[in-house]
Amino acid sequence: MSDRYATPLRLEFRQPRGWFPALVLLQLLALVLLWRLPLSWPWLAALLVLWSLAARQSLRAGGTRRLVRAIWLEQDAWHLWFADGRASTARLSPRYFLRGPLLQLTLRLEQGRALPLTILPGMLPRETLRRLKVRLRLFAGS
Repeated sequence: MSDRYATPLRLEFRQPRGWFPALVLLQLLALVLLWRLPLSWPWLAALLVLWSLAARQSLRAGGTRRLVRAIWLEQDAWHLWFADGRASTARLSPRYFLRGPLLQLTLRLEQGRALPLTILPGMLPRETLRRLKVRLRLFAGS
């Protein structure tokens, strides 16, 4: 383990405040816009089915498949725990997006599937988020 990654970084994720009401409002807005489209009934019915599947998926994202804990061990090695009790290992992609309060990471799970991870304000304590940003800058520079 290199000196730059001397201690594992433990991340305990929380749901951000106002997440669920904002998501429901966004889904209702999409439904109203979809309903106002000048389409024939078969097309409108197909789009409503697709909308309902997307709404169900986005509402489930905060459920049992949600990431609850992650530990950044060294270099790009991570251990992940999900709300349903599953555990997995992953590798961090060297590309990440950091702009203001928004942080977007991409982790590559051991099965080869990519796991995009968006960290919003309030999901991590301030000190932990600061340490994560510093470690990401060191990781990108190596």
